Amino acid sequence: MNLLTPSKLSTLAVSFTTLALAASAHAAFYEYAVSFSGGGGFRASGLMETKSDAPVAFLEMGPTTPIVPFETGYIQSLSLNVFEGATLISTNNPVSSGWSMDKWLHMKFDSTASPTFLDVDMNTNHVGSDSYYFISNGISPDGLTVPYGSTTFNLFRYVTSQAQATFIGSANEFTVVQVPGPGALGMLALCSGVIRRRRRY
Repeated sequence: MNLLTPSKLSTLAVSFTTLALAASAHAAFYEYAVSFSGGGGFRASGLMETKSDAPVAFLEMGPTTPIVPFETGYIQSLSLNVFEGATLISTNNPVSSGWSMDKWLHMKFDSTASPTFLDVDMNTNHVGSDSYYFISNGISPDGLTVPYGSTTFNLFRYVTSQAQATFIGSANEFTVVQVPGPGALGMLALCSGVIRRRRRY
C-alpha cells in the first residue's frame, strides 16, 4: 500500500495551494451589495469578474451608438439581482463571457486601495421584457440625466411600453469585496479533501 507520509502530504498540500493561488492570480472576482432608502427593503447584489488583463482602475462603458451586443474591454462577467425584502424580483447578467447587451452599461471601478464602484449604470433588462430595474448615479431621482457621481446611486423601475421610469430609492455607496475565483476555491477544496482523507488512517 502506497500511503502518503507526513512529508509527502505537506509537499502535496503546498503544491495544491500554489496551484490555487496561481489560478486566482489574475482571476479577479468581486461581490457587491447595496441597500436603498425609501422603504420596501429594496436591495441589489451580484458578482463581477474582470478580465485577466484589466487594470486595477478602469472605466467600462457601452458604445456611443446603440449597437448591441458589444465586446467589453475589462469586465468578463457581471450579474445583477434586485430584491424587495427577501424576494428576488428581477435578475440579469449585463455582461456574460466578455460580451454585453446593455448599451447603457457604465462602470467606473477602482481597486487601488479597496474595491470601489465609483460610477454605475446597469440594469436587469431582457429582450422582450416590458419592465426592468436599473441602478445609476448618472440619473437623478427626478429622472434627469446628470454627470456621473453628481447624484447618489439611484434605483428605478422602467416600464418599456410606457417609456416611464419610477424612482424607488437611493444609496450612497456599494459594499464591494474581492473573493477567490471558482478555480482557486476548487483547488483548495481538493487539497482539504486530501488532508481529511489522510487523517482517517
